Amino acid sequence: MFRMVKIGQPAPDFNAVTAYRDGEFTKVSLSDFQGKWVVLFFYPRDFTFVCPTEIREFAKLQDDFAKCDCQILGASTDSEYSHKAWFSSDLPEVAYPVLADTTQVLSRDFNVLGEDGASPPQAAIFAINMLVATPGGSSYRESEYRAWLREAGFEDVWLIELEGPSDLLIGRKP
Repeated sequence: MFRMVKIGQPAPDFNAVTAYRDGEFTKVSLSDFQGKWVVLFFYPRDFTFVCPTEIREFAKLQDDFAKCDCQILGASTDSEYSHKAWFSSDLPEVAYPVLADTTQVLSRDFNVLGEDGASPPQAAIFAINMLVATPGGSSYRESEYRAWLREAGFEDVWLIELEGPSDLLIGRKP
């Protein structure tokens, strides 16, 4: 069932999505990152000339994100085999998991497919708070994440007050 992603609502959950990472295939679930932030970004297709810019920027910033307990995840509707072919030949510096959303369920749940509901995903980013809720929320890191996201090329970053696990920050590349 289709569910529109809304600021302040729990992020859509995903379980056992096949991913490519460092020459290997693995299964990834959102719950794997409990106690961390997750930056999930979508890009349209492997082997395109625009996508590598953001993908490489996230690779360059991966250590900075990790210092703040944040896991980067990439996603497209291409297969894990396509990811392996592209990343091993053209993007070897990428060490974070890249999800293979071949069923388009993840893209549909995050509402990033084209206007027809079937086209490849648009470039979009979601920062998901998987931290355990603390008194007063967890928003003290928002300015750091906003700066990193903008450095990676995502200019429109909407921020919200974070009050508990799975709250959502949304940014969409114009």
